[in-house]
Amino acid sequence: MTLDEVVPHPQYRMCHARTVSAPPAVVWDELSQVTMSALPLGYALESIRLLPARLAGRRHRPLAGVAATDQRTQRLFAAYWLFIRPGSGAIRREVLRVIGGRAQSPRTSADTTASASTP
Repeated sequence: MTLDEVVPHPQYRMCHARTVSAPPAVVWDELSQVTMSALPLGYALESIRLLPARLAGRRHRPLAGVAATDQRTQRLFAAYWLFIRPGSGAIRREVLRVIGGRAQSPRTSADTTASASTP
């Protein structure tokens, strides 16, 4: 099932793309290994975003998507989206840049051996 099947007419959509000259398996491997600490901008923005919850002792639960079912919810999300979208897009572009760079980097035999032995 695709996201378009679940939410066929999203009210908000963001899409970023990057061409990577590497086999899909290598790109997927890099994507699954990237952490927020590898993303300086992402790490900084996420830390700022989570600060109020951390100070209040709450656990962070990220929002994955929105399908507003009424006008009030749509207005509230529109205000949130206006505020969060620039940083969210910057983090996504940073992820694409980092995994693209890693996937296209020549790997040494030590890197290949380490990747092969990792479950």
